[in-house]
Amino acid sequence: MVKPSVEVAAKESALIFIGKVTKITPDQLASASYPLNGKKAKWDKYFYKTDIATFDVIQAFKGVEGNTIDIATSADGDAGYKFEGGTWMKVGETYLVYAYERKPAGTVDTDWTGYSRSVARELKQMQESFPKKLAAEINEINSRLTPYSTSICGRTAKVSEIGEELDELYRIFPNIKREPLRQSVGEPGPSILDLIVVTFVRTLIRTFV
Repeated sequence: MVKPSVEVAAKESALIFIGKVTKITPDQLASASYPLNGKKAKWDKYFYKTDIATFDVIQAFKGVEGNTIDIATSADGDAGYKFEGGTWMKVGETYLVYAYERKPAGTVDTDWTGYSRSVARELKQMQESFPKKLAAEINEINSRLTPYSTSICGRTAKVSEIGEELDELYRIFPNIKREPLRQSVGEPGPSILDLIVVTFVRTLIRTFV
């Protein structure tokens, strides 16, 4: 599995942020497939499991407004990964998230870069054949959920595992002010000895002040 570079992910994603997962809610999204039924192609609606991860936003790089945000992610698996007990994300963990906006059902792409002319033509014809009534039904079902999603196949990862990627993002987004992420990146908190010393000092202050 080849993940996109930081530069590509930063350009193509709708949202980039560092956030802590506070809640994960199981749900479903609707979609449609284009199987061949005998010799006739027919669009069929289906549902797939998703988990809605709610984040407290610690650092926003791109597209994020507000202190909390919901992001959809697979609950079944991605690219050969099979998740046990739900999504690959966990409550209490802090992630660097690259999220993408879900295209409405019935969207016809305009950029076919990387496809041969014949393949691009066939794909466009297939997209144009998407029944408008079915597209409206699917979009109505999905409208109650966040339009943003992320995947284990992309660059989204625990902050403690991203290495120097943050430095690259601050270079790409020079106007973003660095926020303290000491606890987020997995650095140790105060030791028991630190706590004892702090308690002792506070006791002295209360005694002599």
